[in-house]
Amino acid sequence: MRKVWYADGNMVVVAENTAFRLHKSVAALQSKNLGRIFQPTNSAPEDMFGGLPVVRMPDTAYDIEQFLVVVYDSGYVERERNIHTVVDFAVFAAWLRDGHKYQLQALVLEAKRGFRSIFPMDLSTWTRYHFEFDGSFSHPRVRFGTTQAIEAINVIRPTGKVHLLPGALYTCAQLPPSVLFPGITRADGSLEMPSSADLQLCFKMKERLRAAEPQIAVRT
Repeated sequence: MRKVWYADGNMVVVAENTAFRLHKSVAALQSKNLGRIFQPTNSAPEDMFGGLPVVRMPDTAYDIEQFLVVVYDSGYVERERNIHTVVDFAVFAAWLRDGHKYQLQALVLEAKRGFRSIFPMDLSTWTRYHFEFDGSFSHPRVRFGTTQAIEAINVIRPTGKVHLLPGALYTCAQLPPSVLFPGITRADGSLEMPSSADLQLCFKMKERLRAAEPQIAVRT
């Protein structure tokens, strides 16, 4: 993986089993939270890598990589947008998770744009990209599988971006129990499961959707 490995870096960050060599000053400039985390007091004296201090992060290697790529290249996001690159939902999820956690607001805003592309607030945009007959999703700029709505809810909740929840919950409510109960595997290999409260919400929504089906059929 090691995309972020600078030969002149003065510290090593380890997430899971992956090491990233970077510069304290660059990370601290973009995120005050990272600046505090990367203080010498957070590196054990015996924890060294090639003579450099090591800071171990609780995040997945995938999330840290997606985060650090943007920390080091502030124009990365805009270039990706301008060249019409198709971005995986997993990248937006990583940006929202770590952007919120490490207080990088520009990254949070870009992640929200991605989430709004998947879960738009207006019906006409929703029906343009969400196909009700099979529940699939198609967008020219975002790659998203409907089962990833479980991860979306779990990312949205702690970040407080509740305006994104209705669409994610609606998508989740259309998933079969065989998907909801075991959960899904994220791009980084982590398991995502709905909370018990969100499971209850999904099943309540399922009941209401079933009850509304005859009325919708009559109207159409």
